[in-house]
Amino acid sequence: MLLLGCVYRSPSSTEQNNIKLFNLLQQIPEYDSTHTVIAGDLYYPEIEWTTRSTTKSEEHHSQKFIDACRNTYLHQHTTQPTRHGHGQNKSLLDLVFTNEEHMVLSVDYLPGLGIRDHAVMIFNVHVYTPTTGQAQPKYRSHKGNYASMNDQLNDVDWSLMDNLSVQEA
Repeated sequence: MLLLGCVYRSPSSTEQNNIKLFNLLQQIPEYDSTHTVIAGDLYYPEIEWTTRSTTKSEEHHSQKFIDACRNTYLHQHTTQPTRHGHGQNKSLLDLVFTNEEHMVLSVDYLPGLGIRDHAVMIFNVHVYTPTTGQAQPKYRSHKGNYASMNDQLNDVDWSLMDNLSVQEA
């Protein structure tokens, strides 16, 4: 089963909304999905994603977001800045998370649409179906020639086996 989510977190997000986001991430394992992909504009400019760290305190919402991602074993795949505002520092704000490290095969960064300052991201996701093992043999017992088998078994002198051991019989 594929769990696919798209999330937007406003730069002016309240503490209550932040908590709802953390709780939502904590619920991901309850869906028991084989594949999880969460993408969106999450606006955490304080987070350095190559080290999964922030200079903010443990109580800051950016550190709590990192902790929520760690607790649900989410891997973040965006590596280049995705926001290029005029007169602003480049920021990595648009993120792609999966529950498997190698699920995203590539991420392409294209210029934003129109006057938007966010890049367009195209990413390839590798999903698979779990193997169920070897196929079970299907016996065609309805095709047996039971009349012939019955005739052959009737021709056997079963009394000869009375004095034989199991191995000899």
